[in-house]
Amino acid sequence: MCCPTTAGGCSPDPPCWPGSSSSPPFLDVRLLARNRSLLLVYVCFAVFNGVYYFAFFGLPQLLQEAAGYDAGLVGLLMLPLATISAFSTPLAVRGIERYGVQRVLVSGVVLLAAASGALWLLTASFAIPLVLALTALMGLPYGVVSTASNQGLYLSARPEERGVAAGIFQTCRYLGAITATVIIGIFYSSGVSQENWGRMVAVMLGLGAVVFVLSLLWRERKTA
Repeated sequence: MCCPTTAGGCSPDPPCWPGSSSSPPFLDVRLLARNRSLLLVYVCFAVFNGVYYFAFFGLPQLLQEAAGYDAGLVGLLMLPLATISAFSTPLAVRGIERYGVQRVLVSGVVLLAAASGALWLLTASFAIPLVLALTALMGLPYGVVSTASNQGLYLSARPEERGVAAGIFQTCRYLGAITATVIIGIFYSSGVSQENWGRMVAVMLGLGAVVFVLSLLWRERKTA
C-alpha cells in the first residue's frame, strides 16, 4: 500500500488509510501511564469502592438471613449510611479548602479502615443500636473519600482530558462494585453467617490498607 505524492509517484510510508491518524483513542493507555497521578486516582477509587460495596451489598444480606430481620427493617437500618454520606460531603469540601485534597483523602481512608474494622462487631451481635451506629460510621468515609477523589481527578487530569477522565472515573466505581459483588458471592456461597462476615471484614481491612498506601502516594499533577 502506498500514498500518492506530489511528484506523481508513491510513498510506502505511512499507509494512507482514511482517517488513520485523525481519531484519538477513547482511552490512551500511553498517556495514562505517563500521568501517574491520574492513574493513582483511578486505582485508589476502584479499590475504595470495592471496600464500600462490601458493606453496601453484603450487610443487608447478613441482616436478613443471619439476623432474621425483615426487608423493611433492614432498609431502615441501612438508611444512616446514605444519610451520613450526604452530610459528610459538604464537610469534606470545607476540609479540602482548608487543608488540601490529599490530607482529606488520607483522613477519609483512615475513617474507612476504622469503620471496616468496627463492622467485625457484627460477628458477636446484631443489636439494632449497634447496627445503626455502624452503618452511620460507614457512611462517613464514603462522602469524604468520594469528594476528595473527585477533586483529585480534576487536579490530576489535563483540562482538555477532564471529560473523558470523569467517565473513566465513574467506570472505576462500577468496577469496584462488581468486584465486591463477586467476592461477596464467593464468601456467602457456603451460607450467610457471622463467621463468613468476619472473613469479609478481614478482606475489607486488607483492601483498606491498599487504599491507604495509594492515597499517600498520590500527588497533584505538576503543570508545565
